[in-house]
Amino acid sequence: MYVKTAFGSANSTARLTSSSQDATDNQGLCLSFFYHMYGYNINTLSVFLSTGGNEEVIFRRSQNQGNRWWRATAQIRSSSTWRIIFEGRRGTDYRGDIAIDDISIVAGPCPTEGKNVLMCCLLLCGIDIFKKRCRLKLGPHFNTYIDVER
Repeated sequence: MYVKTAFGSANSTARLTSSSQDATDNQGLCLSFFYHMYGYNINTLSVFLSTGGNEEVIFRRSQNQGNRWWRATAQIRSSSTWRIIFEGRRGTDYRGDIAIDDISIVAGPCPTEGKNVLMCCLLLCGIDIFKKRCRLKLGPHFNTYIDVER
């Protein structure tokens, strides 16, 4: 999903909605994705877990997050059918963009970010410990920085 704030009116939204999914087991599922929010007038990126007409926020970031991709995870647990909704909300001006990429859902709880991401970075791509960043060499974001702690 890509939201370009040069189009639309102030506070308008774009939504990406998954198909309906079956209830989860007790361990639930882990939603993982990358997001990029850069520009003077970014508003909000929200992720909702929609069940039975209710929308619960499971992730939210607002304003400029810098010119880089960030990794996010959110736990999904539901005793009924559910959907995931990504919502990008435009600010009041035309300067800024919001994007999401590499969305995945896997069984079980989300890993603890700090240690697991650090280990992944050390094993797969090396890390600049002083800047706390990992430079990926794999996937669609070739040579993109990801902060280890966020």
